[in-house]
This record gives sequence, structure tokens and C-alpha cells, in this order.
Amino acid sequence: MSLLVALSIGLLGGLWIFQEYSGFTRQADEMRAAMLAERKNNLIKKVADVAEFIGFKKSQTEDRVRANIKSRVYEAHALATHIHQTYRHTKTTAELRDMIREALRALRFDNGQGYYFAASLDGTEQLFVDRPELQGKNLLDMRDASGAYVIRDMIAIARQNAEGFYSYTWTKPGRQGKDFRKISFIKYFAPFDWFIGTGVYIDDMEEEIKKEVIDWIGQLRFGSRGYVFAGQWDGFILAGPGQGENVLQNGSDDARRVVRELIDLAETGGGYIYYDMPKFDNQAAGMKTSYILPVEEWQWYVGAGEYIDDIELSLAAAKKSMHARMRENIISILVVLLGLLLTSFFIARWISRKTKRNFAVLTSFFERAAFGLHAIDTEELEFAEFQQMAVAANTMVAERNRVMVELGEKEDRYRSLFDSASDAIVILQDGVCVDCNEKALLLFGAGRQEFIGSPPHLFSPEIQPDGILSQAKAVAKMKLAMSGRQQFFEWMCKKKDGTLFESEVSLSVPRLGEKVYVQAIVRDITARKQAEKQLVRLASAIEQAAEEIVITDGNGNIDYVNPAFTLITGYPLQEVAGKPYNFLADKAADPVFDAIWETMLEGAVWRGRMSHRKKDGRVFEADSAVSPIVDQRGRRMGYVFVMRDVTEQIKVEAMFRQTQKMEAIGTLAGGIAHDFNNILAAVFGFAEIAKIDVPPDSRAGRSLDKILEAAGRARDLVKQILTFSRRTDLQPQPIHLRVLVKEAMKLLTASLPSTIAIQANFQSGEAVMADPSSIHQIIMNLCANAGHAMRKTGGILSISLLDVDLDSDFARVHAGITPGRFVRLTVSDTGHGIPPEVVDRMFEPFFTTKEEGEGTGMGLAVVHGIVQRLGGAVTVHSEIGKGSSFAVYLPMHTGGLEEKKREDERVAGGSERILFVDDEAFIVDVAKQMLELLGYQVIARTSSREALAYFTEHADDIDLLITDYTMPAMTGIDLAGKVREIRPDLPILLCTGYNAGLSVDEIEAAGIREIVYKPVVRKDLAAIVRRTLDAIEN
Repeated sequence: MSLLVALSIGLLGGLWIFQEYSGFTRQADEMRAAMLAERKNNLIKKVADVAEFIGFKKSQTEDRVRANIKSRVYEAHALATHIHQTYRHTKTTAELRDMIREALRALRFDNGQGYYFAASLDGTEQLFVDRPELQGKNLLDMRDASGAYVIRDMIAIARQNAEGFYSYTWTKPGRQGKDFRKISFIKYFAPFDWFIGTGVYIDDMEEEIKKEVIDWIGQLRFGSRGYVFAGQWDGFILAGPGQGENVLQNGSDDARRVVRELIDLAETGGGYIYYDMPKFDNQAAGMKTSYILPVEEWQWYVGAGEYIDDIELSLAAAKKSMHARMRENIISILVVLLGLLLTSFFIARWISRKTKRNFAVLTSFFERAAFGLHAIDTEELEFAEFQQMAVAANTMVAERNRVMVELGEKEDRYRSLFDSASDAIVILQDGVCVDCNEKALLLFGAGRQEFIGSPPHLFSPEIQPDGILSQAKAVAKMKLAMSGRQQFFEWMCKKKDGTLFESEVSLSVPRLGEKVYVQAIVRDITARKQAEKQLVRLASAIEQAAEEIVITDGNGNIDYVNPAFTLITGYPLQEVAGKPYNFLADKAADPVFDAIWETMLEGAVWRGRMSHRKKDGRVFEADSAVSPIVDQRGRRMGYVFVMRDVTEQIKVEAMFRQTQKMEAIGTLAGGIAHDFNNILAAVFGFAEIAKIDVPPDSRAGRSLDKILEAAGRARDLVKQILTFSRRTDLQPQPIHLRVLVKEAMKLLTASLPSTIAIQANFQSGEAVMADPSSIHQIIMNLCANAGHAMRKTGGILSISLLDVDLDSDFARVHAGITPGRFVRLTVSDTGHGIPPEVVDRMFEPFFTTKEEGEGTGMGLAVVHGIVQRLGGAVTVHSEIGKGSSFAVYLPMHTGGLEEKKREDERVAGGSERILFVDDEAFIVDVAKQMLELLGYQVIARTSSREALAYFTEHADDIDLLITDYTMPAMTGIDLAGKVREIRPDLPILLCTGYNAGLSVDEIEAAGIREIVYKPVVRKDLAAIVRRTLDAIEN
């Protein structure tokens, strides 16, 4: 034992000393690595600082260029403006242009490299200092080295933004080629439609930046002999040893080798390099390590380095200090070990003798206790520890015998519980069944001999419902259970006869001594799964249904509502649960609910329509079906309400009926207006002809004026009818409603009584696409009706404009509306209001509540027709005794406004030959007389076929064809086609009483120059004929 103690202490001491030496070596290596890493990181930081400074300077290049050239162009533009303003009254335009050109030509900057240029927006070069031979030429097709059309691009900048920057490649004074990158700034010079500009070459500015960088690098120093150096990839040294020389051309072999290695490393991305530094200027020779980074855009490399000798000297000093400390530690360890060795030797000898005798007693006891009940006499043992061990051994033997008896009893009890369990229990070991209860044999339909020894996947289909092999999945589940995670999952099982059934499986891992088992508890859930699927399908159908579904108890109190109910009514389930269903009723005592309960008590299904009130107070209509819910015994459990919101459907159906009625009335009105126009054409024509032959102040002359005035009113009425029936051409253009409303208000102020005040609220300045006269007609009609409603009592006439967004819900109720941005014109009054029965008919033509002689009944009909044609809508809100409000919604126009052109209103005649065709004889007669009074030669025909026959024989004698559109045998369009087959150049006018729905393509294909709408007065006819003939002559 003493030898063992000595060996232990010796081994401990050796390990202690070895650990000290190993620690010294490791610390030395770590110190060397840390110092080298610190020096390398220092080099990286120095080089990174230089690279960051270069990047910063490069980023300033283009900003400085842009600021410089912009200020110079502003100076040149100011000079040109000053010259133009000073001499524009004393010099010609040509002289002013020459003065500006010469003033700008003389200005040079940036050491003569910078100059000004100018060009007109048609592409003509006005000033080209670098290449004067191109001055005065059109350079629209000139491209730079990259293929860009430089002049075109600059013209686009001048037109769109008046000024701006432009990058391109161009020629450079004193240098060959035109691939020098240049940034220019141009500014539009409006007096001559020029742009003036200048530019700077990027490479000139980069040279200044490079010089600043080199000067800064040359000042960087670190450590005792550290510095930062830089050079070009062609071998020219920019900073550091050899500065200002091309080492690759003029240096020594060693110097060329080092510089070549530095350049090669930079070209591959940079990094660390070790090299033998040759004698260079005042720098010492020796091994160095450096870190290199490339500046690819400038073809530079930058780096920083240190001499290896400097690093090694620092390392040697640190290592010497560590070695001295290690030697002192080893001497101290040896002294301590020697003292321990002597003390341990004497103690071990005494303990060894006592312990040997105690072990002999214990050995004898364990040999006898293995076969019977024996005990140790503690008096025979000398140490307290051995005595305690003897007491524990005696207790262990007695307990072992008692446990063996109890184990036998428990095994019988647990086996009985195991076999009587309601679930199948299978015990697995090493992946096979080692035991199972009676329920497992019954569930799988197998005998115990077939079950024991089989792996679990044999009682499963080959593949589980999720597509995974049963064997692989079973192994994975058992591994998870063995790892300590209890498993609970669903599994598809297979009985011995092949029948499949769904089950729930619970895996746990009981441990019996050193043996580990997997216990599987299997429960058949086939019936439960089928019931669950049915419930999920039913619940999904109810939750996803678009109709409202409400389930109540037997007393009609709400138990459940689906999401559709919440969406439509605004009530969530928690707010309505427990309330009686009829709390949604629109009326306090709705007889519909009495009928529902009567039907329910009879056990039948109730179907009908109910009015409900939403959470926000709005009322909606619902088609409903109410059915009783009964259980399997036929007892009534509650009721289910299924409802569909039909409010919008009812509104759309009503709107559709109103639209159909208005279209039918419009068709009838359009037909009447067409025939009436032909009659008015004769009235106008013959009255104007007769007026020529009578003195203006005579009784006959005054009578003719009254006839023409009455005919004009009739024509306006026909226009209203045609507008309502959509058979007149509106001429929409971008117009501001605010301007038209203000013009109309001036007329209204003069025409309305003083008891009616006009209030305006214009919150919209947007434009709409509409015909100005039609908009004026809308405003005047609505305001006239409002004034009529307040003529006796007085009141306030309010006119407002507001920008609104109309959504799909509004569009669904108002036919013809497309969701988007609209301008709303609202005309309101404080009059007597409109009864509901009148509101339903107020837009019908000729319907009026005014007394005879006060109105035609066409005002609101025309408003409705115009608004619909413009893609808008009209809504009405009226309360008896409070007044009415009409809202007109018109689509907002987002484009620009067109300037109005003044028309030439002069009336002129001529001597050309005109062929006039119309199937109405009196129209032919009046037109012939009107045209002949203007000096024209007129050949008139009442048949399109006769006209074609005449034209075939006298085609070269006819200068103009005027034809009616609607004629028997051959329409005006067909006649025009036949005529153009003979003379394609003949001008043709088409005369019609209404818009026949012809498209622009059809009119152009037939060669129609213009459409003349009946009735036409002499002045208008003369202007159209003269304009058409003059256009041909020109």
C-alpha cells in the first residue's frame, strides 16, 4: 500500500509539472498568435482607413462636378438674359443671337477645358466651341460612344423640366476620340427657344481628388518604422519608398520583384503578403509583412506593412519573462510533493493492516447471505464505517426476502387488471410484441401465439393515411418514446382478417430494472371519427354559408349565430346570445312573428319575407325559412332560422323597372321629335325666305319674327326631347363646373325674387367631361324648379360642389355608374317638398305638377337624360314641409383643359353647283330657295335613286352633295358610297333630324365631311356649305 501511495504522489507531481510546462508552451504560442493577429489587424485597419478615405473622396467627385457646372450655367443664362433684355428693343433677333453666342464663346474655365454650348429645341447647334464646324447644323441624330442621342435627350430635359443634368461621352479639346465621360447641365432659354449648357469631364476632377489622397497617404505613420504606401498597377510609386518613380521600368531587380508581387496581389482582390524588402531610399532592408487592398477604378494598390524583426523582438522579450516564472513554479511543486510523500507513507502502513481484517469479515458474510438469511456481528469490525456497512447489509437481506414475497402477490394482482382493461395493451421490447392483454387479442382478432413475437407494423396496412410506410413510422414513434417523450397519436390498424380500423395509440416507456419496454395502449375510434367528420362538415357549412343562420332554443332565445349574421346585422354572438329572436323586428309588434310561431307549433316550416333592423338602425329585408329542430325521439329542441338579405336586390329591381320605363318613354319621345324636326325645318326655312321679301318694320315682318321666335322655342323643346331620348350629339369637353355654376348664378340672381337667397359652397375645383350648354341646362332646370318651390314663401337656394368617391355599392344601385372619383353638384331648396308618389314619376317627360302654362314637364327628364349620357347619376331627397335636394354625380376629368377657339360667324355665299336630296318635298323646296338666295346653283331631288342617276350623268358638274340620311330605297350613307365610287373627291354633307347612332368610322368611310342637324337656319346652313367648299379649294 505504501508503494501505491508513493506511486500516486509521484504520478500527481509529474502531471503537475507537465501541466505547468504545457501551460507555458501553450501561453507562449497563444501570445505569439495574439501579437501577430493584433499587428495584422492593425495593418488591416490602416489600409481600410485609406480605402474609406478614397471612397469618401470619390463620392464627392460627381457632387462637386454637378454643383460647379450648375452655377456656371446659371451665370451664362443670366448673361444671355441680360444681353437680351438690354438690347431687344435696339437689335434684331439675329444680332441678339450673335451677341449671345460670341459672349458665351469667349468664356472658358477649368484650364481651358470648360466651355459653353447652346442649341435650339429643333436640334440645330447654335454654339459648339469644341467643334465649330458643326455649328448651325442639325445634330438630332448625333450619338455618343454608347449610342445615346445626346441632343434629343437634352431637348427632352429642356421641354419637360426646363433644366437638368445629363451624363454622356463626348469629345475633349486637344484630345482624340469622343469617349470621354462628361456630365453636363442645361437650362432652357425661352427668348430663342434654346437651351444653354456646359459640362465637366469626370477624369479632370478625379485627378484633383487623387492628388489630395496621395498627399494624405504620404503623411501616415505608425509604430517605430510603420508607414502606408500606394502605387499604380503600371509600377509607378505614388506614396512611400520610391515615390515618384516607375519601379517596374527603372528599379532594381529586387525592387521590381516586390512591386510586381504587390500589383499581382491587388489585381486578385488584395490580402496579406510576406516579402524581402530591398534597400529603398532611407528604408532598411529586411523581411516584411504587409496588407494590400486594390482601388480598381483608379488602377491603384494601397498597403501598410511592418518588419518581421520588430515583431520577433517583442515576442522574444515576452517569452523570456514567462520562462523565468515557470522555473520558480516547478521548484515549489517539487518541495510540496516530497513532504506529502513522507507523511502518506506512515499513515498508509497503519490503515492497511486494519482494513485487511475488516474486508475478510465482510467477504465471509456475502458468501453465506447469497443462499440464506444470515447476519454480520458488528463487534468483529474495528472501523465505524465498516460497522455501518454491516448494519446496511443485514437490513438489505431482510428486505430482499420480504419483497420477494410481495412481488409474487402483486404479479397476480396486476395481471388480472392488465387482462380486464377496456383498451388493448401491448408490451414491446426491441421492436416486437412480448406481451398483450385479452382486449388486444379480441380487438385484432388474433391468438396469443400469433401476436407474441410479431412487430406492430404487421397489424397495420402497408401505408398510413398520410402516405408514410407503417413500418418506418412505427419505428420513428417508438424511438421518440424511447427518448423520453410520451407519444399520443392516431393510427390506422389492420385486424387479422384484413379489416382496417382507426385507433388512438399512447406510447410510454416503463423500465423494469435494466430492461426497457414500450407500452402501447390502443383504442378503437372508428365510430368517433365518423361522428367527428359529420360534425365538422356540418359546422363548416353553417360557418361558411352566405345566408344568415340563427339557432334558438325551444323558447325562441338565441343560442348561436353564424358569421354571415354578424356581417349583415352588426351583432356578434356575445351580444345576442340569450335574447329572443324578435328583438330584431323593425316594428314593436310585427304580425310576421305571430305567423312564424303558429307555424312552428304545428311542426311545419315557415317561409316568407321579414323586415329586420341592424345594429346601426338601418332596416333590411330578408327572405327567410324557419324550421323546428327535433332530437332522435322527436322532441322539439329549438328552431333554426335561415335568411338571405334581399334589400339590394329589391332596390336593383325597382331601379331596373324605372330604367326600362324611362327607356321606353325616351324611344317614343325620340320618334315624335324626329318627325317634328322635319316640320320645323319648313317653318324656319319659309319664314326666313319670306322675311327677305318684306320690310323689317312692317306688320308682316314683325309677324315673321314671332313665327321664327315660336319656331325657336319649338326647336329648343325638340332638343330637350332628343336629349332625353339620347338622340342628340353632346360635345363633351373638359370644363370646370365652378365656372358654369357661377355664370348660372348671375342669371338666377336677376330672375329669382328677392325673397329667395342664394348660398354657394364650392369645395371642388376639378373638371368634368361634358357639353357646356348641357351642364348649363342642368343647373338652370334644377334651380328653376327650386325657385318655383319657394316662389310664394321665399327661402334659401343652396348650390354646392364637392369631390366624392363612389364605391361598388353605389354603382350597383345606380345603373351606368362606374366606381371612382366624381364631382357632386347639389341643388337644395327650403320649399314645400315633393310627395313620394311624385318622386317616382318626376323624371318622366311631360310629367309636371305645375299649373297649365308654367312648364312643359321636360326639365327633369332632360336633366336625367344628359346625366346618364355623361356616365353619371341623379339622386333626390325630399321631406314634405322641409324642402328638396337634388344631387348630380358626374365623373371627374383628370386631364388638362382645352382652350376655346373663336368661330368665324361670317355668312357668305357662292356660285358652286349643289345637288340637294331629301324625300320630303317641302324640305327640298325650302333648301333650294335658301341656297339659291346665297348665289348657289341648286339641283334638287326627292329620291335618292333619281339623284344618283343625275349625278352619274353630270358627275363633273357637281361641287357639293347634301343628302338626307333617312330615305326609302337608299339611305344617305348608301348614296354617299355610290357617289364616291364615281368621284372619290366630292365633298358630302349628311342632313338628319337626330343622331342616328352612326359611328365616326362609318361617317369617315362614307366620305361625310359634316353632319347637319335639322332644323337648320339660313345662317348656319350658309356657314357649313361655305366652310366645306373652301376646305376643298384649299
